[in-house]
Amino acid sequence: MNLYVVRRRLAYLLVLGLLLAGTQLVLSYVSLAMASQVYCTGWVLLAVMGLLVSYHWRKKLLFLNLGGVRYWLRLHVLLGGYGLALFFFHIEFSWPKGLFNQLIAVMFLLEVGSGMMGLYLSRSMPPRMTWLGERLLYEKMPEYYQQLRQQAEDLAIQVAAEHRSDTLVKFYNRNLQNFLQGAANFWLHVFNSGQVRSRWALKFEGLQRYLVEEELPAVTELRILIFRKIELDKQYAIQGLLRRWLFLHIPLAYALFVFVLAHVMVIHSFSGV
Repeated sequence: MNLYVVRRRLAYLLVLGLLLAGTQLVLSYVSLAMASQVYCTGWVLLAVMGLLVSYHWRKKLLFLNLGGVRYWLRLHVLLGGYGLALFFFHIEFSWPKGLFNQLIAVMFLLEVGSGMMGLYLSRSMPPRMTWLGERLLYEKMPEYYQQLRQQAEDLAIQVAAEHRSDTLVKFYNRNLQNFLQGAANFWLHVFNSGQVRSRWALKFEGLQRYLVEEELPAVTELRILIFRKIELDKQYAIQGLLRRWLFLHIPLAYALFVFVLAHVMVIHSFSGV
């Protein structure tokens, strides 16, 4: 971890600490004034949630001069941590009563958890992408799979025609055809497992025992194609994961915001505040 990252994280912690200290001071004043701390933390938490949701719209409205997205992201991360602390202040560090309040609490914790997971992925996965060489367009990956499958199929047919042997064609039909149809071994690649590469290396070693010497260069070419496919699968898995976590985080954020607004209306309707 470089010095810049360390300084930035210390700055986050310092600002977060100052925010929490300020909140504690305000709550102490509120308590002395005989006012409701829960009411106070609830409104601040609602405002923080509004700011957190606004980050999504900042990314959509890039043409507006509202500051760089990376600064908004830093504010989003900082407010996410502050919002979590406010949440525990708001529920007074005890599990809320009532099914509706418990549902909101679960949604809130899921939202925070998905955000933390997304933050971890956005920090840990891009360096792995650089190890895989040129970054390919996610939307064009089906075309890349099709090209690799066609190259492997043409090679197997060509060798069969030249050497009058169907061993390589049978190997292609039995092992390669389905594998080359599209992405495979998603979670193994997410966890950076080397099992897939080792498994294919063993299969190609076994195949060589059934071929004549003139066919071996074709096996080397097939092995290169398969290893290229594995690298493609890794890119597909990493890029897919970086996209999929948002399918939980963003809809859940809006649903949570609506539920919290309903919670506020219920509180005001029945508490006489």
